[in-house]
Amino acid sequence: MFQKVTLDHKVFIKPRLFSKNDYNAIVTALSEIYGNKVVPELGLCVSIDRLLKVGDRIVPQSGDGSYEVAVTFSAYFFCPFIGEIIEGNISGMTSESVKGLKVWIRVKEIKFKSAATSDDSTEPVMSIRASMDESGLGAPSWWLEGEDQAEAEEDDVEDGEEESDE
Repeated sequence: MFQKVTLDHKVFIKPRLFSKNDYNAIVTALSEIYGNKVVPELGLCVSIDRLLKVGDRIVPQSGDGSYEVAVTFSAYFFCPFIGEIIEGNISGMTSESVKGLKVWIRVKEIKFKSAATSDDSTEPVMSIRASMDESGLGAPSWWLEGEDQAEAEEDDVEDGEEESDE
């Protein structure tokens, strides 16, 4: 589900980051580039781990005072594997409602948006197709008994499902 990846990147450090030490300035710049963004074939970047190698500063002739530096760094990415069981949320549905129900699902397919697709496309950058049509999948409250079931149903209500007396 989470993987640690080593990447190389040429980072531009803007003058607004000069008040930070070099390490923090570079990590901040990398976080702005990668943080909470999907990188095709790697997944969603959730954290910059550490800098592994920092090259020399190069001041380009851009005139804005920035400098660039080549870095090698490690970062953590979220990308479930095919067949993995993960917890998800149903945030809608119809035919007498569901809304806010936690479910266990099995990952069937992961798709990344093609680089050839234009940025104004409504196609998501990363999509995960999953199913819950196997034993043990679906809402945890369907499979738990006693106190565990009551806790799971309580969690579903806390996540947005409204209780109904109907």
